[in-house]
Amino acid sequence: MGFKESGAVVNADWQQYYELGEEALQEGDYACAETMWLAAYSQAQKFEKSDPRYTITLEGLAEALWHQGKYEGAEELCKQTLVTFKAIRGPQDPDVGVAANNLAMLYKAQQKYSEAEPLYLQAIQILGRALGDDHPDRKSVV
Repeated sequence: MGFKESGAVVNADWQQYYELGEEALQEGDYACAETMWLAAYSQAQKFEKSDPRYTITLEGLAEALWHQGKYEGAEELCKQTLVTFKAIRGPQDPDVGVAANNLAMLYKAQQKYSEAEPLYLQAIQILGRALGDDHPDRKSVV
């Protein structure tokens, strides 16, 4: 049974896995985070891609995998996040810039610099336009 949160009915199972996954990430328990995010992912696959829980889940699972050096799985999830944000919010949305930056950082960690560079440039351009060049989120693009 779901409950009301921010105007959307939230699946209680997904919510529980989300909270446990976030907590495990904050504590640095990435194996546990992966387990919780995988459980959330199984729930999120039932949601519309426009449902914010879908992309939240992709990002959380990608982060858990990334911290464990599971770059291939994290890369696929980051790509899905970027594609989903572009399709739903448009190519100039700040979340597209953040997703591009996340994928670029993942490529950089794998020393795939030629794949990272255009994504970094895209993130800088989008976040600069949306937030201004002096905004902390724009300046945090690595």
